Amino acid sequence: MNSIDTIKINFEEIRRRSIILWSSIPEKHFHWKPDDYAFSIIEMIRLILEGEYWYYKIVEKKGLLDKFESPWENKDFISINDELNFAQPFRNEFLEYINSVSESDLDNIWIARKALNQKES
Repeated sequence: MNSIDTIKINFEEIRRRSIILWSSIPEKHFHWKPDDYAFSIIEMIRLILEGEYWYYKIVEKKGLLDKFESPWENKDFISINDELNFAQPFRNEFLEYINSVSESDLDNIWIARKALNQKES
């Protein structure tokens, strides 16, 4: 098994376990927050799903995200299933991208986010 396969298995297992956890949360608790400044449960789920998409775009564009707009912008919170269904096409795109990356890419691609003064290998 190579590094790309390990990455894909990890992403799939994390999502599988997350869905089990998220699906066990009663709907009446979706908007619960531990305090007034925290995200609600459903906002945290969206943050995770949207964050995966942002991460994919950062890697795909090697850190350059000029005028990037989130597909989740102005989307209402409906349910966990709605969030998962909405995110699925973006996740599929991300997984396809991972399949297109080679082992040598993992060693040679540099992500430089100059606007944030970040550079990662």
